[in-house]
Amino acid sequence: TVNEGTEYLVTVPVVVVTKMIRNAEDLDQMAVLSKAAGTRNSKWEGYFALANNVAYNKAFACFIGGWAEMNKLDKLGGDSLADGRYHGFHGVLDGRGYAIDGLTVNYWSGGMFLVFGGTIQNIAFTNVVLPGNTGLFGESMAGTIKNVYVQVKENKVADPDTESNAYTILGKDAWGVTRVYDTFIDV
Repeated sequence: TVNEGTEYLVTVPVVVVTKMIRNAEDLDQMAVLSKAAGTRNSKWEGYFALANNVAYNKAFACFIGGWAEMNKLDKLGGDSLADGRYHGFHGVLDGRGYAIDGLTVNYWSGGMFLVFGGTIQNIAFTNVVLPGNTGLFGESMAGTIKNVYVQVKENKVADPDTESNAYTILGKDAWGVTRVYDTFIDV
């Protein structure tokens, strides 16, 4: 019952989402949108959430544009751009319980984000093809990965005689600050 003249305080939790990802094209647009939301040239931000399961079924070009793009930014000076604590994707990718299926990470691409300091949560990646020389999410990691399931269809190494690294979700650098919780990898 509502009494006339009585004030009520109601708290409603709200999440402001930069983009609801409904298909492969929306996932491809994350890079442009997060760069626009970023607070500086080398920091990509935003809150991205899956609206449903997404069939990707193609090669994913690195979110940031690869090491060539980072090297251009590196000429601006400052901290090492390979340091995920200060640079790269610092937004949120929230699967909301949905999956991205069929994502193939390009060889030497740097994974989805290359340099990562954000959060990936509540998401599944199924039928993933990895090149063997980089992690699914990036090479320089400093973020949080929680409640994630990764089902690897193929983890290949281009030249087994010279490359002994077969990465899954994390790449070469975790800076000692990457946190992984409740994450399962099926290889």
